[in-house]
Amino acid sequence: MLTSVALLTLTLATNNHSVYAADFSQEESQQVVDYQKQYQAIDKSTYSNQNMYDSTPTDTDSGKLNSQYIKTSLDYINYYRKLAGLNAETTTDSANNDAQLAAWALAKVNYPVSKDAHGILNTQKPEGMTDSDWDKAQLASFGNITFTHNYDGSSNPETDVNSPFLDNNNIDGTALTGHRDLLLSARASRIGFGAAIGTNKIKYTVQNGVFADDLLKSNIWADVSFPSKELYPIELLQHENTPWSIYLGNTEVVGTPVITITDKDTGKTYTATNVKNLGRFNWAYGYKTTIDYMPTGVELVLGHEYLVKVGNVYSYSFKLFSQLGNGVPVTKLPQTVTNQKTKPLQIQKSTFENKSNIKSSVKSQLIKSSNAIASQKTLPQTGNKSWLLALMGFLSITLGLAVGKKYN
Repeated sequence: MLTSVALLTLTLATNNHSVYAADFSQEESQQVVDYQKQYQAIDKSTYSNQNMYDSTPTDTDSGKLNSQYIKTSLDYINYYRKLAGLNAETTTDSANNDAQLAAWALAKVNYPVSKDAHGILNTQKPEGMTDSDWDKAQLASFGNITFTHNYDGSSNPETDVNSPFLDNNNIDGTALTGHRDLLLSARASRIGFGAAIGTNKIKYTVQNGVFADDLLKSNIWADVSFPSKELYPIELLQHENTPWSIYLGNTEVVGTPVITITDKDTGKTYTATNVKNLGRFNWAYGYKTTIDYMPTGVELVLGHEYLVKVGNVYSYSFKLFSQLGNGVPVTKLPQTVTNQKTKPLQIQKSTFENKSNIKSSVKSQLIKSSNAIASQKTLPQTGNKSWLLALMGFLSITLGLAVGKKYN
């Protein structure tokens, strides 16, 4: 999944009329404090080209990201996973090495902003790269990829993780959450990180998180959402054009449901737009139904409680808190309102074409893993090209790309 960095700021307007915050139980208040402490404990350092690596990439060596940079990236992902009620992931040298190979390969050829970046298509193996490393790079590139335009030499792990997690700047304009899906996979156990800068001043960031042994954990199913149930930080919902999503591991939803969001403190109800039922698209992540939608017009008020209803098949509630509160009780924070400004997004279909330059050894690895997944009777079978079908079955994810533009 590809994403890129769009630094968007949404101004908060202080509410000038009475706002009555939802009551927080003692247990909820303590959970908020725990979330705030976890967020505040994550390293907020910004890195330069000089200290972003433990080993700087060269023409013949992919290099290695700073170990603290990797740890911080993982800390952010695990913070988001904890909010969603999911287990923490780990990272490994192998996963990080392969992610770095993918980022290095993209940077070496100054790969253009394109959906074909998954698989590093339409280009030859970069000079100075072994066949084995090229195979690893192509496989790792089926994770999340972020393009940061006009890279100025300043990097921040929070931005690297936030961009694909928010999924609000896809390259093809889709309001779909393929990158978030990967980070919130119920079956994920590990992830690797890589980053490299091309001479075209684009920073390529790779999150290597698609592993066959995780996808084949057929006994793991979960119900997960964005925003997550119970408690959620308002800061993650304040970015324009950020789709919301619901992943159901215990329910299959047929058709396009009507989704409503009700502010339980004001009684106002909003109807979601751009509702997309992707069905079993994330089956291998532990979800039998994936639904993405836009919360058009919803006023988000710190301390308020919201009820999300998906037709008559699923519903959940969440209360908003500030992750910046640093231990301050939520109900004593300034009451703030933000409008989720959205506009219709043109949906463009991601396609796989001209894949002939993926080496047979890479294809065989994908096919071997995906055939095992496809053997599950409940997994949908589509398509007519055997290896392409296998590839899609292996990924079981949305391949929308996101272009990250860093504005001056």
